[in-house]
Amino acid sequence: MLAWTAPTTIACLALGGLLLGLFVVVELNVHNEPLVPMWVFGVRNLVIACMVTFFCGMTMFAVIFYMPVYFSAAFGVSAMRAGLLVLPFGIALSISSFASGYAMSATGKYRLLLRLGPAVMAAGVVLLALLGKVPPIAQALLLLVPGAGMGNVIIANVIAAQATTHPRFVATVTPLCEFFLSIGGVIGVALFGAVHRNRLAHILAAGAAGESPAAQKIIGEARRDVSVVYATTIPGPLRAKIANAYMHSMALGLWVLLPFLVIAFVLAMALEESPLKAGPRDVPLDSE
Repeated sequence: MLAWTAPTTIACLALGGLLLGLFVVVELNVHNEPLVPMWVFGVRNLVIACMVTFFCGMTMFAVIFYMPVYFSAAFGVSAMRAGLLVLPFGIALSISSFASGYAMSATGKYRLLLRLGPAVMAAGVVLLALLGKVPPIAQALLLLVPGAGMGNVIIANVIAAQATTHPRFVATVTPLCEFFLSIGGVIGVALFGAVHRNRLAHILAAGAAGESPAAQKIIGEARRDVSVVYATTIPGPLRAKIANAYMHSMALGLWVLLPFLVIAFVLAMALEESPLKAGPRDVPLDSE
């Protein structure tokens, strides 16, 4: 694990910034079919939709990526069961996406759903951070809350972007929302991982003080391999100490993500609702 001030880290960040700037310059000079037309960043609703997707994507991917690790470390469940315990997030996301899509089709309104998404996700993150010691099944059920919020975001943001855009550019702005979702996920996982791993290392280092050399070796291994937590050879008190370290470090990671959901909610409040475009059945057959 490299430090933020390590030459490799600085070089990667500098190269990433350079390539991003080069991409913008190229896109500004491609007039026929640019991958990302730069004019989209001058459209208020498009920018808001992409930013809300970005910030909510940070939380979504961080939860999907790290909650199985949390279940394994905190409760000693197998990797397979840990993955299954995250399933409620995906189920809630799917049901919420369907329900919000149906609601938007029936009412023609999407702004309220877009605002509800980050708010519900923020409530779910707070519950997960505060209720870290409840049984794993209860923790899994808590994932229904952020999953339901993310379902609203995924659909409402795309609809908001499409409603603001001329039909000719719908195929351009739709994948743009998914692009920001993916980029947000990458940054969210990296941020959560950095906070979690650093906090975990600090707590375990403090917990290793006064322990026997054998226990210190186990604690050192627990930093790199979560399966150490539920090894049968580890004494109960030591296992509890390591599990508590994972609980506290995971909770801190969730708290760090919360401000980004607040920003997403504030941005969603600034969204202006545009009328939805006519569907295929609303367009006359002889229209161009």
